[in-house]
Amino acid sequence: RIDLVRPVEAALAITGVPAPGGPPIAGHRLVPRLLGLLATSGWQRGDLAGCEARARQAIALAEASDDPTAAGCAYEALANAASFRGDLAAAGWYARRAAEIAAAAGDVEVELLALVDLACDAAYGGDHAAAARYEAEIVAKQAAAGSRTGQAWRDYVRGEIRAERGDPQATQYLADAVRAAEEAL
Repeated sequence: RIDLVRPVEAALAITGVPAPGGPPIAGHRLVPRLLGLLATSGWQRGDLAGCEARARQAIALAEASDDPTAAGCAYEALANAASFRGDLAAAGWYARRAAEIAAAAGDVEVELLALVDLACDAAYGGDHAAAARYEAEIVAKQAAAGSRTGQAWRDYVRGEIRAERGDPQATQYLADAVRAAEEAL
């Protein structure tokens, strides 16, 4: 939602965070996380170049800080941008990196999103066995977390994987995902 993105952009501008491509600056430890969220909103709005620039900026700041795990969301955003560009190999690398970082930080939500990326990209690439393994991991993580948002992502993955195989059950899982997402709001 753009109404939630603009305040983040304004806050970063006030704190002196340069536009993408500017020099990385030291700042508050939350800045790389906020930039990662902005990167996510970029790919969601179809601005892949903006997503990639913000994500790389977030990663540079996180790696230069005392909290490299702050780059998890940025790597996950890069995974989505690469997937939309059709580069499933790069998407997989970024998603695995996001999952590793999120696991190290105990960030179940970002880890779950990275697993969603891995499952969908495996399905899109025709590797149904890998997609099924990731799906099982998502189901287990979501059950442990009990997150309503995680439930929506779990059902979305189930739907996407089945849609790629031509399974008519996909429709029901995708409808369940929408319902769970609406209830999470």
